[in-house]
Amino acid sequence: MSKHQWRAKLTTYADIREERVEWLWPLRVPLGAVTLLAGQPGLGKSQVSLMLAARLTRGELPCGPAGVIVGTAEDHRAAVIKPRLRALQADLDQVLDIRMNSLDGTNIEDGLTLPVHVDELEASIEETQARLVILDPLVSFLDGSIDSWKDASVRQALSPLATAAERQGCAILGIVHVNKAASGDPFQRIGGSVGFQGAPRSVLVLGRDPDNENQRVLIHTKSNYGREAPSLILEIEEILLPALGGGEDLVTSRAVEIGESDHTAESVLGLSATEQRGEVAEAEDYLRDVLDSGPVDAAQVKRDAKAAGVGERTLEKAKANLGIKMPDYVKRVGGLADKGRWTWELPPPKGARLRPQSPIPPSCGLSGTPHEQRESASSNGLRPHDKVMAALAGDTPDFEPPLVVDESDFEGATGATDRDGNREPLSASEQAVLRDQVARAELEKRDAERAEADGRIRAELEREQLDLGTAPLADVHRAHEKGEL
Repeated sequence: MSKHQWRAKLTTYADIREERVEWLWPLRVPLGAVTLLAGQPGLGKSQVSLMLAARLTRGELPCGPAGVIVGTAEDHRAAVIKPRLRALQADLDQVLDIRMNSLDGTNIEDGLTLPVHVDELEASIEETQARLVILDPLVSFLDGSIDSWKDASVRQALSPLATAAERQGCAILGIVHVNKAASGDPFQRIGGSVGFQGAPRSVLVLGRDPDNENQRVLIHTKSNYGREAPSLILEIEEILLPALGGGEDLVTSRAVEIGESDHTAESVLGLSATEQRGEVAEAEDYLRDVLDSGPVDAAQVKRDAKAAGVGERTLEKAKANLGIKMPDYVKRVGGLADKGRWTWELPPPKGARLRPQSPIPPSCGLSGTPHEQRESASSNGLRPHDKVMAALAGDTPDFEPPLVVDESDFEGATGATDRDGNREPLSASEQAVLRDQVARAELEKRDAERAEADGRIRAELEREQLDLGTAPLADVHRAHEKGEL
């Protein structure tokens, strides 16, 4: 229970003063809000963010010249960030790196953590009058208590960040990676919770240009403040920087804007048919590996697949391709709700027999000694003791035919009655469920008949004190000829 007592405050919109949206980068990056820049690793997201920083310090953006705060958790400040800023001709005095310093006298330096240090970040923005904050990558600055896969948890971190941006009139640019899902939808590709896509007011996605592998396309995929900006073609070019202070020349890179593009997120992010087949094939291999030893908890399979970079849709396609379906290979075990769980298991390879083809289970057979093996051959492929036991069971000594369900039995089958008293025909999926139920019932019936026959055989053997597992075949034959079996 909160220690505060609250009362609702209502304000008419007639009394709320309108404000126009201010932009750091017109249409793409608003001031006073959080923007995401997403893309695969290694494509140049950091170079694009630093390109903005350099333009701002040089006064080439509407709100500049102004300062920039850069928080980086992956790139080296001296070997990567500074050379890239030099290549972009940024005003280095206007670009500030941010770290946290302990106040207990130990002078320990650590990284920025959100939302723990959001007040310190806001104070730094106010002190420097910075108009852009870059967090690269954003997830590296989240506190360990933040679950990046839970919407409420992500918003708990991003909401104070957005509030700080709004109060200071500053643009905060968070860089995130996209996953390997076979989808052109950017909101399916941005890793983690939906909060990463919902909380920001603008989302930009960087992808490889389908028409030129040496170029990139920057796509505007979300804007809460109006229309989306046109896609841009960018090029990441290498630059040789002259040495400073007598050192060696440096090779670095920078992003250069080429022009506009007609490409969309679907055309840039969507995988080709060949690539999709490759992703699914890899997921099939993953499932074979995981399920090779038997049934596995379905939730665990999905969690491990996500950790391995296998997208949910790709996993489902692989599961369907492998025939992992209800009721035989997707099963509910242990009861309902929290008492039970779903398991997945692999079907046997095509051509493999699901159950013994002899009417006698292997456990009732001979022990497999050399003597028995010499005696076991017969012209029709059945061992002599199989004939004896089949005769006792009242069965013919032929192999049991495989179960075949006649598809025509289900054509035109009907389901529940509607309000008008008409019975609706079953859909294809409902027919499939019905076929599975009939097949299972038939197999259960066969199992029951086989168990009954096996019981009679065992009773006869016990009555005659014969152990088929150790008795010589000759004794079995003599007993059968005398009518004793």
